[in-house]
Amino acid sequence: MNKNIPDYLKVIKEDWFVFFCELGFQFYQNSLNGQGRLNIAVNVPFSNKMSIAIAIGIAHAVYSKKKIHQGDLSEWIGNIKPGTLVFYSPNENSPEKSYIFEGISDLGYPVLKGMGISKGVKTTLSKKETWKNIRIAPEQNKYKRQRILNSDKGIKKIYEKYEVESVRHVFNLGIPYFLLIGNESNIREDAKIEIEEEFDIQDFLRIKKFGGRQYSFISEFYSSNEVLEDTYALNHGIPVVVEGAVPFLRYYQDLKNKPKIIILNRASPLDTTLDALEKIENALLINQINGDAEFLRKISSINVPSNIEILCWRENNE
Repeated sequence: MNKNIPDYLKVIKEDWFVFFCELGFQFYQNSLNGQGRLNIAVNVPFSNKMSIAIAIGIAHAVYSKKKIHQGDLSEWIGNIKPGTLVFYSPNENSPEKSYIFEGISDLGYPVLKGMGISKGVKTTLSKKETWKNIRIAPEQNKYKRQRILNSDKGIKKIYEKYEVESVRHVFNLGIPYFLLIGNESNIREDAKIEIEEEFDIQDFLRIKKFGGRQYSFISEFYSSNEVLEDTYALNHGIPVVVEGAVPFLRYYQDLKNKPKIIILNRASPLDTTLDALEKIENALLINQINGDAEFLRKISSINVPSNIEILCWRENNE
């Protein structure tokens, strides 16, 4: 029973695609518990569009989070460091403008400082309902003048489908919630698939690398062929979807303590696949491993495609 994924996200009307969407949803919902972080290895005859399907399920889980409480919002606001570049709009119908977060006033209200010709102007947000409109800038640039961001049609579509305040807070944190690693040309092409008119998969997944500099994002992408100096997304402990034995081996040390889905393609070169399987086998033999019968039950209740193999386990940090 595929009950968690709405029909509009089933952009490919095939059981295998819906299964991997559902797998992504369940993976994110269950990635961490008292038994440790969840690891899933999937052995498939082909991997075309499987990463994007899993990512759709994860993004749906991210957007479906419960509404944030005022107490949690106050705590988050209090943790923003003075001097942080933020964007703020007083309401949904106004464009976002750039400000410097100055701190919290004596009365406990956030204070924003203007930029450029408004450099000396300070805005104190005395109404708590406006606090949710503060968004940490993804790129902490040193602007000389105030920036105004254009409206984003993709976000408006997401607001139509999920709880607005919850989704707004998801974007406001300025952090990725999951990471994709794989073939960049394939992912870029898949991300162009339309979900609805003027609303494609990229608009839904909000991959930072594929968006603008101050793009509201929820995910990041690393290419399997790229040597990165800055792997900031791997510092967040977020769930990872890695497609292919080569990127799994390349990022193995960084992935060891992350919840992850590893997609292994039987069409890949046998030697690299065997190396990846050896890494997985060593982890199962050496680390503190726990089974997860409940998660297996959940994914077994879905319409599982034929000719795939799934191994899942939980492990604690080394």
